[in-house]
Amino acid sequence: EVFAHLSKNASIISEARPGIAGVTRIATSEVNSVLEGFALPTIQVVKSRTTNVRNMYTGQDEDVEFYPAGRVVFLADGVGNFYYGPNPESETFEPGLVVRAVDEMRPKRSIIEGYAAGFPIIEVPSLILHADVLGA
Repeated sequence: EVFAHLSKNASIISEARPGIAGVTRIATSEVNSVLEGFALPTIQVVKSRTTNVRNMYTGQDEDVEFYPAGRVVFLADGVGNFYYGPNPESETFEPGLVVRAVDEMRPKRSIIEGYAAGFPIIEVPSLILHADVLGA
């Protein structure tokens, strides 16, 4: 929704195609080119904005919106890192990735399994900016 407005914005169109009149919409690559020209990050459109969860009080399944329509988020380099947690598949519960390969004979095949546990950590919250730019 936000991107659709950007691709039709007169100021962005005039930056992308200077001196060309009558243009009413530009392509994704042109919007991103204009943003890059002003040292802004390119747009990544989030299409999946809801998830289905079970309400622990009622037992009912509910769709929950975790990323509202019309929201823009800017993340700078260095905002955080991904850290591995204790891996229950490791014999010593050491953090990291455990990869196992098993060869089967009938039918002949190799099975490779990988296991990891971890999560992203926001270390510098001031490098995150979010704004709701379109009204409901």
